Amino acid sequence: MSNYTVTTKDMGTSGFGPAFSGTLVPTYDGLAPTPWHVPVNPEFVFDQVDAMRILVQAWIREQTRPEHAHRKGVYLHGPTGSGKTTLPEQFFARLGVPLIRTTWSPKREAEEMIASKTIIGGDLLPVDQAIAIAARNGYPVLINEIDLADPAELVNLNDVIEKGLIVLPDGTSFTAARGFFVCATANTAGEGDETGNYHGTGPLNGSTLRRFYSVEVGYPTEEAEVAFLQTQLPSVGKDLLEAVAKVVTRIRQAYTGTLDGKRLASPISRPETVDWIELMGRFAYLKSRGIAVAEYAMGFAFANRLSRKDQLVVEELVKSVFSAAPGAQGSTP
Repeated sequence: MSNYTVTTKDMGTSGFGPAFSGTLVPTYDGLAPTPWHVPVNPEFVFDQVDAMRILVQAWIREQTRPEHAHRKGVYLHGPTGSGKTTLPEQFFARLGVPLIRTTWSPKREAEEMIASKTIIGGDLLPVDQAIAIAARNGYPVLINEIDLADPAELVNLNDVIEKGLIVLPDGTSFTAARGFFVCATANTAGEGDETGNYHGTGPLNGSTLRRFYSVEVGYPTEEAEVAFLQTQLPSVGKDLLEAVAKVVTRIRQAYTGTLDGKRLASPISRPETVDWIELMGRFAYLKSRGIAVAEYAMGFAFANRLSRKDQLVVEELVKSVFSAAPGAQGSTP
């Protein structure tokens, strides 16, 4: 087990924003850097308030629960690009707490998440994998794409999630150190995919799902997107940021099927949105040559990786917004 002291930190003075001011969360003091520490992204914005609240409370609960009390994981589900993975990564990064990260795949077995066997000195011995490493050290573990798992395989982790009971391939077992708990991300709520966007996912066993707090991580509102962009690009005019936020919100609505008459196979992410704005600034000189800068820059930042059919949808969305806000088209970030 790693050597550290559990102390508390005020989230309001630790980069989480005023919404969490006064909330004291456990952190690990005196812990030397490890390969599992996530680098802090100082530009990350914690605007998924509901998801943050349950993540904070789950972490506090794990550090303060009675020894006999069950453990509880956190199941973060929502569309691709909504920040499900980055949220726990940046939460624990700011606390200085290592986060063991792994990703499920359709053919993966639960045992492979705990330990694998390898030849050491001529003997076939178990070697700790993500779950066992986290359990021994009292670190949280993040399992991405958990709804790609075979439900029968995932049931094998029920005692891991609820009791911290780790059984190794040689039959030996141990109980996870305090601080171990499972965060999981998924594109679905565990009931299967009704949209057709997430091939390979399927319904999960109810016995597994009840071992998690569940929260949806959705796309930000148009207003929240403007606020986010202002923190990332404070020198850019608000008219341009509002036009951009309107476009990306409609793109995401088309992806989730909530924009009438429009459908896209992929959403635009926040990093791609920032790229788009920056490229509009770099290509601003092209306006004098009769080029629609917003549409042109969007191709490089996002649209060119889509099918031609989807590119036309995106072009239409950009044109409809920027033609109504001609001042934004020529703005220079």
